[in-house]
Amino acid sequence: MPILASLSITPALFRYSRFAAVVCLLLAAVLGHPRTTAAATTTVVPAHRSVTARSGEPVTVRLPGPVTDAVVGAGGRMIVFHLRSLQQLAYFDVSQSKVVRYQPLTTNDISMAAGNTHLFLGLRPQKLIQRWNLDSGEQELTVAAPVGGIGQLAMGAKSEAQLFLLSSRDAKTSFLINARTMQPSPIQWKGWSNGAWGPVWMNVSFDGTTAVVCGGGWAGIDVVAIQPDSVSTTASGSHTRGETLVSGNGRLIFPDQGQILIRDLEAEVTTVEGHPFPAIDPTWSLTSNKVEGNVELTIFANADPRRVATIRDLPELNQSSPLPDHKRIFLIPTQHSLVTVGPGSDHLLVREFRMEQALEDEGIDYLFVDSAPEESISAGKAWRYDLSIRSRKGNPIATLQSAPEGMKLGPAGDIRWKVPRKVRSGDQFPVIVQITDDSRQISS
Repeated sequence: MPILASLSITPALFRYSRFAAVVCLLLAAVLGHPRTTAAATTTVVPAHRSVTARSGEPVTVRLPGPVTDAVVGAGGRMIVFHLRSLQQLAYFDVSQSKVVRYQPLTTNDISMAAGNTHLFLGLRPQKLIQRWNLDSGEQELTVAAPVGGIGQLAMGAKSEAQLFLLSSRDAKTSFLINARTMQPSPIQWKGWSNGAWGPVWMNVSFDGTTAVVCGGGWAGIDVVAIQPDSVSTTASGSHTRGETLVSGNGRLIFPDQGQILIRDLEAEVTTVEGHPFPAIDPTWSLTSNKVEGNVELTIFANADPRRVATIRDLPELNQSSPLPDHKRIFLIPTQHSLVTVGPGSDHLLVREFRMEQALEDEGIDYLFVDSAPEESISAGKAWRYDLSIRSRKGNPIATLQSAPEGMKLGPAGDIRWKVPRKVRSGDQFPVIVQITDDSRQISS
Protein backbone atom coordinates (compact mmCIF):
# COMPACT_ATOMS: atom_id res chain seq x y z
CA MET A 1 0.00 0.00 0.00
CA PRO A 2 1.86 3.09 -1.19
CA ILE A 3 2.00 6.42 0.59
CA LEU A 4 2.08 9.10 -2.04
CA ALA A 5 3.29 12.55 -1.07
CA SER A 6 2.98 15.51 -3.38
CA LEU A 7 5.67 18.01 -2.42
CA SER A 8 5.06 21.53 -3.78
CA ILE A 9 8.03 23.81 -4.31
CA THR A 10 8.21 27.55 -4.81
CA PRO A 11 11.36 29.33 -6.01
CA ALA A 12 12.14 30.67 -2.53
CA LEU A 13 10.39 28.17 -0.33
CA PHE A 14 10.15 24.39 -0.30
CA ARG A 15 6.66 23.49 0.92
CA TYR A 16 5.60 20.11 2.27
CA SER A 17 2.19 20.97 3.63
CA ARG A 18 0.33 18.49 1.40
CA PHE A 19 2.55 15.56 2.37
CA ALA A 20 0.52 14.21 5.25
CA ALA A 21 -2.84 14.71 3.61
CA VAL A 22 -2.00 12.64 0.56
CA VAL A 23 -0.18 10.06 2.63
CA CYS A 24 -3.21 9.46 4.75
CA LEU A 25 -5.63 9.58 1.85
CA LEU A 26 -4.02 6.73 -0.04
CA LEU A 27 -3.33 4.70 3.05
CA ALA A 28 -6.94 4.96 4.12
CA ALA A 29 -8.22 3.99 0.70
CA VAL A 30 -6.46 0.64 1.00
CA LEU A 31 -6.51 -0.23 4.69
CA GLY A 32 -9.46 1.73 5.96
CA HIS A 33 -8.14 3.56 9.01
CA PRO A 34 -5.15 5.89 9.13
CA ARG A 35 -3.96 7.77 12.13
CA THR A 36 -1.83 10.90 12.24
CA THR A 37 -0.33 12.49 15.32
CA ALA A 38 1.76 15.22 13.84
CA ALA A 39 1.48 16.60 10.38
CA ALA A 40 1.68 13.01 9.17
CA THR A 41 0.91 10.19 11.56
CA THR A 42 -0.75 7.16 10.03
CA THR A 43 -2.31 4.24 11.83
CA VAL A 44 -3.93 1.09 10.59
CA VAL A 45 -6.74 -0.40 12.69
CA PRO A 46 -9.53 -2.83 11.80
CA ALA A 47 -12.65 -1.14 10.47
CA HIS A 48 -15.02 -2.76 12.99
CA ARG A 49 -13.09 -1.84 16.14
CA SER A 50 -13.45 1.23 18.33
CA VAL A 51 -11.04 2.38 21.01
CA THR A 52 -12.05 3.81 24.36
CA ALA A 53 -9.41 6.24 25.58
CA ARG A 54 -8.04 5.73 29.07
CA SER A 55 -6.87 9.23 29.78
CA GLY A 56 -6.69 9.18 33.58
CA GLU A 57 -7.27 12.15 35.84
CA PRO A 58 -6.94 15.54 34.12
CA VAL A 59 -4.67 18.35 35.25
CA THR A 60 -6.71 21.46 36.10
CA VAL A 61 -5.30 24.85 35.09
CA ARG A 62 -7.16 27.77 36.68
CA LEU A 63 -7.65 31.00 34.76
CA PRO A 64 -8.32 34.42 36.34
CA GLY A 65 -11.41 34.93 34.16
CA PRO A 66 -13.67 33.10 31.71
CA VAL A 67 -12.57 32.28 28.18
CA THR A 68 -14.56 34.06 25.46
CA ASP A 69 -12.47 33.15 22.40
CA ALA A 70 -9.45 31.01 21.49
CA VAL A 71 -7.00 30.45 18.64
CA VAL A 72 -4.30 27.80 18.25
CA GLY A 73 -0.78 28.50 16.96
CA ALA A 74 2.78 27.17 17.02
CA GLY A 75 1.63 24.05 15.19
CA GLY A 76 -0.63 23.15 18.12
CA ARG A 77 1.75 23.91 20.97
CA MET A 78 0.21 27.24 21.96
CA ILE A 79 -3.41 28.17 22.61
CA VAL A 80 -4.21 31.85 23.08
CA PHE A 81 -7.37 32.56 25.07
CA HIS A 82 -9.23 35.87 25.19
CA LEU A 83 -10.38 36.73 28.71
CA ARG A 84 -12.84 39.51 27.93
CA SER A 85 -13.78 40.34 31.53
CA LEU A 86 -10.11 41.15 32.27
CA GLN A 87 -9.32 42.58 28.81
CA GLN A 88 -6.37 40.22 28.58
CA LEU A 89 -4.97 37.33 26.56
CA ALA A 90 -3.69 34.16 28.22
CA TYR A 91 -0.97 32.21 26.39
CA PHE A 92 -1.29 28.53 27.28
CA ASP A 93 1.72 26.37 26.38
CA VAL A 94 0.38 22.84 25.90
CA SER A 95 3.86 21.30 26.16
CA GLN A 96 4.17 22.71 29.70
CA SER A 97 0.48 22.51 30.63
CA LYS A 98 0.55 26.04 31.98
CA VAL A 99 -0.17 29.65 31.13
CA VAL A 100 3.21 31.16 30.30
CA ARG A 101 2.11 34.76 29.78
CA TYR A 102 -0.75 37.21 30.16
CA GLN A 103 -1.06 40.14 27.80
CA PRO A 104 -3.20 43.23 28.45
CA LEU A 105 -5.32 44.59 25.61
CA THR A 106 -6.19 48.17 24.71
CA THR A 107 -9.63 47.00 23.59
CA ASN A 108 -11.77 43.89 23.77
CA ASP A 109 -13.07 44.49 20.24
CA ILE A 110 -10.49 42.29 18.56
CA SER A 111 -10.02 39.47 16.08
CA MET A 112 -7.22 36.94 16.59
CA ALA A 113 -5.34 34.62 14.25
CA ALA A 114 -2.28 32.50 14.96
CA GLY A 115 0.24 30.76 12.75
CA ASN A 116 3.33 28.68 13.37
CA THR A 117 5.37 31.51 14.89
CA HIS A 118 3.14 34.56 15.37
CA LEU A 119 -0.12 35.82 16.79
CA PHE A 120 -1.94 38.50 14.81
CA LEU A 121 -4.30 40.89 16.57
CA GLY A 122 -6.82 42.99 14.71
CA LEU A 123 -7.84 46.00 16.78
CA ARG A 124 -11.17 46.97 15.24
CA PRO A 125 -11.71 50.47 16.74
CA GLN A 126 -8.17 51.57 15.82
CA LYS A 127 -8.19 49.68 12.47
CA LEU A 128 -4.75 48.30 13.27
CA ILE A 129 -3.15 44.86 12.87
CA GLN A 130 -0.39 43.84 15.28
CA ARG A 131 2.08 40.98 14.90
CA TRP A 132 3.30 39.32 18.11
CA ASN A 133 5.95 36.62 18.51
CA LEU A 134 4.30 33.60 20.14
CA ASP A 135 7.40 32.49 22.03
CA SER A 136 9.03 35.75 23.10
CA GLY A 137 5.80 37.72 23.56
CA GLU A 138 7.35 40.68 21.75
CA GLN A 139 5.28 42.96 19.57
CA GLU A 140 7.13 43.05 16.26
CA LEU A 141 5.00 45.23 14.02
CA THR A 142 1.84 47.33 13.84
CA VAL A 143 0.27 48.30 10.52
CA ALA A 144 -2.90 50.02 9.42
CA ALA A 145 -5.62 47.67 8.21
CA PRO A 146 -6.52 47.88 4.52
CA VAL A 147 -9.57 49.85 3.43
CA GLY A 148 -12.73 48.44 4.96
CA GLY A 149 -11.42 47.89 8.47
CA ILE A 150 -11.33 44.56 10.31
CA GLY A 151 -14.05 41.94 10.40
CA GLN A 152 -12.09 38.73 10.96
CA LEU A 153 -8.50 37.51 10.74
CA ALA A 154 -7.72 33.87 9.92
CA MET A 155 -4.61 31.71 9.56
CA GLY A 156 -3.57 28.05 9.75
CA ALA A 157 -1.93 26.99 13.02
CA LYS A 158 1.04 25.55 11.09
CA SER A 159 1.17 28.29 8.47
CA GLU A 160 4.03 30.77 8.14
CA ALA A 161 3.18 33.00 5.24
CA GLN A 162 -0.48 33.84 4.66
CA LEU A 163 -2.82 35.86 6.88
CA PHE A 164 -6.39 36.48 5.75
CA LEU A 165 -8.52 39.52 6.49
CA LEU A 166 -12.26 39.79 6.00
CA SER A 167 -13.18 43.44 6.25
CA SER A 168 -16.21 44.95 7.91
CA ARG A 169 -19.72 44.12 6.69
CA ASP A 170 -20.20 47.37 4.81
CA ALA A 171 -16.86 47.25 2.96
CA LYS A 172 -17.37 43.92 1.13
CA THR A 173 -13.59 43.53 0.80
CA SER A 174 -11.17 40.73 1.66
CA PHE A 175 -7.39 40.54 1.61
CA LEU A 176 -4.53 38.05 1.61
CA ILE A 177 -1.75 39.57 3.72
CA ASN A 178 1.91 38.57 3.52
CA ALA A 179 2.69 37.68 7.14
CA ARG A 180 6.29 38.88 6.82
CA THR A 181 5.84 42.20 5.00
CA MET A 182 2.17 42.71 6.01
CA GLN A 183 1.41 43.85 2.48
CA PRO A 184 -2.22 43.11 1.47
CA SER A 185 -3.56 41.78 -1.83
CA PRO A 186 -7.33 41.95 -2.54
CA ILE A 187 -9.32 38.71 -2.91
CA GLN A 188 -12.43 38.13 -4.99
CA TRP A 189 -14.73 35.32 -3.86
CA LYS A 190 -16.81 33.39 -6.38
CA GLY A 191 -19.91 33.08 -4.19
CA TRP A 192 -20.15 36.82 -3.56
CA SER A 193 -19.34 37.95 -7.10
CA ASN A 194 -22.91 39.21 -7.64
CA GLY A 195 -22.43 41.99 -5.09
CA ALA A 196 -23.77 40.19 -2.02
CA TRP A 197 -22.19 41.41 1.19
CA GLY A 198 -19.78 39.11 3.00
CA PRO A 199 -18.32 36.67 3.67
CA VAL A 200 -18.26 37.05 7.44
CA TRP A 201 -16.64 33.77 8.58
CA MET A 202 -13.40 32.21 7.49
CA ASN A 203 -11.45 29.20 8.71
CA VAL A 204 -8.08 27.95 7.47
CA SER A 205 -6.90 24.35 7.67
CA PHE A 206 -4.16 23.46 10.16
CA ASP A 207 -1.67 22.85 7.35
CA GLY A 208 -2.42 26.20 5.70
CA THR A 209 -3.39 24.75 2.30
CA THR A 210 -7.16 25.34 2.32
CA ALA A 211 -9.66 27.90 3.55
CA VAL A 212 -13.44 28.03 3.72
CA VAL A 213 -15.48 31.23 3.73
CA CYS A 214 -19.20 31.60 4.31
CA GLY A 215 -21.92 33.87 5.65
CA GLY A 216 -23.29 37.22 4.68
CA GLY A 217 -25.56 37.95 1.75
CA TRP A 218 -24.97 34.59 0.12
CA ALA A 219 -25.75 31.58 2.32
CA GLY A 220 -23.18 29.35 0.66
CA ILE A 221 -19.57 28.25 0.99
CA ASP A 222 -16.41 28.91 -1.03
CA VAL A 223 -13.55 26.43 -0.69
CA VAL A 224 -10.23 28.07 -1.47
CA ALA A 225 -6.81 26.62 -2.32
CA ILE A 226 -4.00 28.68 -0.80
CA GLN A 227 -0.81 29.34 -2.76
CA PRO A 228 2.24 31.25 -1.47
CA ASP A 229 1.03 34.54 -2.93
CA SER A 230 -2.52 33.93 -4.18
CA VAL A 231 -5.74 32.00 -3.63
CA SER A 232 -8.15 30.27 -6.00
CA THR A 233 -11.71 29.08 -5.41
CA THR A 234 -11.93 25.32 -6.01
CA ALA A 235 -15.59 24.78 -5.06
CA SER A 236 -18.56 27.03 -4.43
CA GLY A 237 -22.04 26.04 -3.33
CA SER A 238 -23.83 24.09 -0.59
CA HIS A 239 -25.72 25.96 2.10
CA THR A 240 -24.93 27.05 5.63
CA ARG A 241 -26.66 29.17 8.24
CA GLY A 242 -23.57 29.86 10.32
CA GLU A 243 -19.84 29.26 10.61
CA THR A 244 -18.26 26.49 8.51
CA LEU A 245 -15.09 24.64 9.56
CA VAL A 246 -12.43 22.75 7.59
CA SER A 247 -10.40 19.66 8.49
CA GLY A 248 -6.70 20.01 9.19
CA ASN A 249 -5.69 18.82 5.73
CA GLY A 250 -8.43 20.69 3.86
CA ARG A 251 -10.17 17.54 2.62
CA LEU A 252 -13.38 17.74 4.66
CA ILE A 253 -15.79 20.65 5.11
CA PHE A 254 -17.98 20.96 8.21
CA PRO A 255 -21.01 23.25 7.68
CA ASP A 256 -22.88 24.37 10.76
CA GLN A 257 -25.78 21.95 10.20
CA GLY A 258 -23.55 19.11 11.36
CA GLN A 259 -23.02 17.21 8.13
CA ILE A 260 -19.61 16.43 6.63
CA LEU A 261 -18.83 17.28 3.01
CA ILE A 262 -15.89 16.42 0.81
CA ARG A 263 -14.11 19.58 -0.31
CA ASP A 264 -15.85 19.55 -3.72
CA LEU A 265 -19.05 20.31 -1.74
CA GLU A 266 -20.84 17.62 -3.75
CA ALA A 267 -20.27 14.40 -1.77
CA GLU A 268 -21.61 14.03 1.77
CA VAL A 269 -20.02 11.74 4.37
CA THR A 270 -22.54 9.61 6.28
CA THR A 271 -20.20 7.20 8.09
CA VAL A 272 -19.70 9.39 11.17
CA GLU A 273 -22.45 10.78 13.38
CA GLY A 274 -22.42 13.82 15.63
CA HIS A 275 -21.26 17.43 15.40
CA PRO A 276 -17.90 17.49 13.55
CA PHE A 277 -14.89 19.74 14.11
CA PRO A 278 -11.15 19.40 13.35
CA ALA A 279 -8.41 18.16 15.63
CA ILE A 280 -5.30 20.30 15.84
CA ASP A 281 -3.41 18.43 13.14
CA PRO A 282 -3.86 17.54 9.45
CA THR A 283 -5.10 13.98 9.79
CA TRP A 284 -7.75 13.73 12.48
CA SER A 285 -11.16 15.22 13.17
CA LEU A 286 -13.76 14.61 15.85
CA THR A 287 -17.47 14.61 16.46
CA SER A 288 -19.23 15.29 19.73
CA ASN A 289 -22.19 13.06 20.55
CA LYS A 290 -24.52 12.78 23.53
CA VAL A 291 -24.97 9.13 24.54
CA GLU A 292 -27.28 8.40 27.48
CA GLY A 293 -26.86 11.97 28.69
CA ASN A 294 -23.07 12.01 28.46
CA VAL A 295 -20.99 13.71 25.77
CA GLU A 296 -18.55 11.44 23.96
CA LEU A 297 -15.92 12.37 21.39
CA THR A 298 -15.47 10.21 18.32
CA ILE A 299 -12.16 10.42 16.48
CA PHE A 300 -12.00 9.72 12.76
CA ALA A 301 -9.43 10.13 10.01
CA ASN A 302 -9.93 12.87 7.44
CA ALA A 303 -8.85 10.47 4.70
CA ASP A 304 -11.36 7.79 5.71
CA PRO A 305 -14.14 9.20 7.92
CA ARG A 306 -15.08 6.22 10.06
CA ARG A 307 -14.87 5.90 13.81
CA VAL A 308 -11.41 4.94 15.04
CA ALA A 309 -11.51 5.91 18.71
CA THR A 310 -14.05 7.08 21.28
CA ILE A 311 -13.12 9.31 24.22
CA ARG A 312 -15.50 9.01 27.15
CA ASP A 313 -15.58 10.18 30.77
CA LEU A 314 -15.43 13.90 30.01
CA PRO A 315 -17.96 15.22 32.56
CA GLU A 316 -17.10 18.86 31.90
CA LEU A 317 -18.62 18.55 28.43
CA ASN A 318 -21.99 17.54 29.87
CA GLN A 319 -22.54 21.13 30.96
CA SER A 320 -23.50 23.72 28.38
CA SER A 321 -21.00 26.36 27.30
CA PRO A 322 -21.20 29.57 25.26
CA LEU A 323 -18.10 28.34 23.41
CA PRO A 324 -18.53 26.19 20.27
CA ASP A 325 -16.80 22.80 20.26
CA HIS A 326 -13.83 23.95 18.19
CA LYS A 327 -13.13 26.73 20.72
CA ARG A 328 -13.66 24.45 23.72
CA ILE A 329 -12.12 21.06 22.78
CA PHE A 330 -8.56 20.76 21.50
CA LEU A 331 -7.18 17.34 20.55
CA ILE A 332 -3.49 17.96 19.84
CA PRO A 333 -1.75 14.74 18.72
CA THR A 334 1.73 16.27 18.49
CA GLN A 335 1.52 17.16 22.18
CA HIS A 336 -0.25 13.89 23.15
CA SER A 337 -2.86 16.08 24.79
CA LEU A 338 -6.57 16.70 25.00
CA VAL A 339 -7.35 20.17 26.36
CA THR A 340 -10.90 21.18 27.24
CA VAL A 341 -12.38 24.37 28.68
CA GLY A 342 -14.23 23.47 31.86
CA PRO A 343 -17.64 24.60 33.16
CA GLY A 344 -17.77 28.33 33.70
CA SER A 345 -14.99 28.70 31.11
CA ASP A 346 -12.57 29.77 33.86
CA HIS A 347 -10.34 26.70 33.92
CA LEU A 348 -8.74 24.18 31.58
CA LEU A 349 -8.62 20.41 31.90
CA VAL A 350 -5.54 18.81 30.36
CA ARG A 351 -5.45 15.07 29.73
CA GLU A 352 -2.73 12.92 28.26
CA PHE A 353 -3.96 11.13 25.17
CA ARG A 354 -1.79 8.71 23.20
CA MET A 355 -3.45 6.81 20.41
CA GLU A 356 -0.67 4.23 20.33
CA GLN A 357 -1.29 3.34 23.98
CA ALA A 358 -5.03 3.17 23.43
CA LEU A 359 -4.55 0.75 20.55
CA GLU A 360 -2.10 -1.30 22.63
CA ASP A 361 -4.61 -1.55 25.49
CA GLU A 362 -7.26 -2.79 23.09
CA GLY A 363 -4.92 -5.34 21.54
CA ILE A 364 -5.19 -3.77 18.09
CA ASP A 365 -2.45 -4.70 15.64
CA TYR A 366 -1.23 -1.22 14.74
CA LEU A 367 1.37 0.00 12.27
CA PHE A 368 1.81 3.73 11.80
CA VAL A 369 4.24 6.61 11.27
CA ASP A 370 4.39 8.85 14.35
CA SER A 371 6.12 11.87 12.84
CA ALA A 372 5.65 14.72 10.41
CA PRO A 373 7.78 16.35 7.72
CA GLU A 374 8.83 19.97 8.08
CA GLU A 375 6.33 22.29 6.45
CA SER A 376 8.95 24.25 4.50
CA ILE A 377 12.66 24.66 3.91
CA SER A 378 14.70 26.83 1.56
CA ALA A 379 15.37 25.55 -1.96
CA GLY A 380 18.93 24.31 -2.36
CA LYS A 381 19.16 23.26 1.29
CA ALA A 382 19.33 19.76 2.75
CA TRP A 383 16.03 18.26 3.93
CA ARG A 384 15.56 15.37 6.35
CA TYR A 385 12.49 13.51 7.56
CA ASP A 386 12.61 10.79 10.23
CA LEU A 387 9.70 8.40 9.74
CA SER A 388 9.47 7.28 13.41
CA ILE A 389 7.64 4.03 12.64
CA ARG A 390 5.49 2.44 15.39
CA SER A 391 4.62 -1.24 15.10
CA ARG A 392 2.97 -3.57 17.62
CA LYS A 393 4.42 -6.67 15.98
CA GLY A 394 7.85 -5.14 15.55
CA ASN A 395 10.63 -5.27 12.95
CA PRO A 396 9.27 -2.57 10.64
CA ILE A 397 11.02 -2.21 7.30
CA ALA A 398 10.68 0.89 5.11
CA THR A 399 11.38 0.89 1.38
CA LEU A 400 11.62 4.00 -0.79
CA GLN A 401 9.73 2.89 -3.89
CA SER A 402 9.53 6.18 -5.77
CA ALA A 403 11.26 9.48 -5.10
CA PRO A 404 12.85 12.48 -6.81
CA GLU A 405 16.43 12.10 -7.97
CA GLY A 406 18.92 12.17 -5.13
CA MET A 407 16.49 11.34 -2.31
CA LYS A 408 17.74 8.55 -0.03
CA LEU A 409 16.20 6.45 2.77
CA GLY A 410 18.60 5.47 5.54
CA PRO A 411 18.46 2.23 7.56
CA ALA A 412 17.04 4.11 10.56
CA GLY A 413 14.06 5.36 8.55
CA ASP A 414 15.44 8.82 7.83
CA ILE A 415 14.74 10.32 4.40
CA ARG A 416 17.30 12.82 3.11
CA TRP A 417 17.27 15.04 0.05
CA LYS A 418 19.26 17.98 -1.29
CA VAL A 419 16.52 20.21 -2.65
CA PRO A 420 17.31 21.43 -6.19
CA ARG A 421 17.96 25.13 -6.60
CA LYS A 422 16.35 25.44 -10.01
CA VAL A 423 12.71 24.63 -9.48
CA ARG A 424 9.53 26.20 -10.82
CA SER A 425 6.65 27.35 -8.70
CA GLY A 426 4.08 24.58 -8.39
CA ASP A 427 6.48 21.70 -9.18
CA GLN A 428 5.42 18.46 -7.50
CA PHE A 429 7.54 15.47 -6.53
CA PRO A 430 5.74 12.19 -5.74
CA VAL A 431 7.26 10.09 -2.96
CA ILE A 432 6.23 6.51 -2.26
CA VAL A 433 7.45 4.76 0.89
CA GLN A 434 6.24 1.25 1.70
CA ILE A 435 6.42 0.01 5.29
CA THR A 436 5.99 -3.59 6.41
CA ASP A 437 6.34 -5.39 9.74
CA ASP A 438 6.04 -8.89 11.20
CA SER A 439 2.26 -8.69 11.06
CA ARG A 440 2.53 -8.60 7.26
CA GLN A 441 0.56 -5.39 7.19
CA ILE A 442 1.69 -2.89 4.58
CA SER A 443 1.59 0.78 5.51
CA SER A 444 2.82 3.19 2.88
